[in-house]
Amino acid sequence: MIQAYDILLVLIITRPENGEARPPHHLTQRRQKPGTRNFFKNIGAVATLGAGLAFSLILSTLQDPKEASIWKLLDLRTVRILLAVSWFLFMLTLALSFTIGSNKHTKASVWKTLYLLDIAAVACLSIVVAAYVEVVGFTGAVFAIVFGIVVILD
Repeated sequence: MIQAYDILLVLIITRPENGEARPPHHLTQRRQKPGTRNFFKNIGAVATLGAGLAFSLILSTLQDPKEASIWKLLDLRTVRILLAVSWFLFMLTLALSFTIGSNKHTKASVWKTLYLLDIAAVACLSIVVAAYVEVVGFTGAVFAIVFGIVVILD
């Protein structure tokens, strides 16, 4: 954080011959808003955690949901496919957040796209949870869908 006395000192030191005081070039450049940088850092962090979780679940030995669930909605193969789709969406979000995060002029449609990719990955994970614990998984999926609709309508 630049303090007021630092700016005053810079203005005094960089005073041109004609007496007009101008701040140095690096103080007048347009910078990316801190909120924008934080958004891309946070979306990247969520995508990293989600991708790590999904990848570890893909490689682990999972119990067949037909043995664990009362409703027997999904089989183990479908659960693994949903985990792989979730991993892919998280990785796509992560790659886009790094690529787009360096751009100073980011459009609102790009923000919505990153949100929707993350929400779709969470919805896939929620359906995986629903294969084992129906109420919790479907509740998570409904919330993800509602958040997706809010992002689209905003």
